[in-house]
Amino acid sequence: MTGGRTRAWDDDGFDDRVPFLARLEKEDRAALLAAGWPLRYRERAVIMHQDEPSTHVLLLLHGWTKVTAIAANGYEALLALRGPGDLPRRGHHAQPATPG
Repeated sequence: MTGGRTRAWDDDGFDDRVPFLARLEKEDRAALLAAGWPLRYRERAVIMHQDEPSTHVLLLLHGWTKVTAIAANGYEALLALRGPGDLPRRGHHAQPATPG
């Protein structure tokens, strides 16, 4: 801590409230956005599956998604909500959340 303020990199790592895209320097952010292409998904469409092998990264630019994990007994646990600038975590199931 410095002067009563905390920094995102202090103690236990980055603050999860700061989107990934906002953590990048301007040049890195521009390079990342230029390297990809936009995809659109319908509301409630599954965009990733738990334990699905992948060679790509998804970066949310608009909207919100929920990140869940399915237990062996079928229970679906909500792990996180991700919004603009965030990366849904690989290895988890992500589905756009219903607005409201």
